[in-house]
Amino acid sequence: MMLGAGDLAVGFECLSLTRTPGGRREVEGVPDLAIRPWRLADGLAQGPVLLMFLKAGCPTCEYSLPLIDRIYRNYPESRVSLVVLAQERESGARRLIRDGDLQLTVGLDSSPHPIGEAYGVSYVPTFFYIRTDGTIEHAIESFAREELKEVNAKIAREDGVAVLPFFAPDEGVPAFRPG
Repeated sequence: MMLGAGDLAVGFECLSLTRTPGGRREVEGVPDLAIRPWRLADGLAQGPVLLMFLKAGCPTCEYSLPLIDRIYRNYPESRVSLVVLAQERESGARRLIRDGDLQLTVGLDSSPHPIGEAYGVSYVPTFFYIRTDGTIEHAIESFAREELKEVNAKIAREDGVAVLPFFAPDEGVPAFRPG
């Protein structure tokens, strides 16, 4: 059963891929990445955390990922950590970062997906907005525009800044897209 609002988040540590400051592109077009451990406890010590579970090849994940990266780019000094948990090998995660020109941190939840299992993730994408006390405030399965707009507003409020849109009205972003 998937964890939901009011449940306590499950602590975890994973390897993450993060662009290095001033990183350069390699000959093959792969971003210059640092591989380091990432822990939920460290993220929560800084502020709330938005986790996004996804898999490459999932059309809804591939649709959602650039929008979540836009939220990350909108609030570069945010206390809120936005972390994608890719249910992939490292090579697949690198491909996601390269193809999407992503700036946010991508953690690895490789097979058999122990982090996803601990959270009860059955469908991807799945999002969890976790408060600093470790309580899950939002659990969202699939792409749900209004719920993600609410999370975007929470991030802005957390940082005391104006809410910035993460998509333009003329983009035709659907209200819901199943995973």
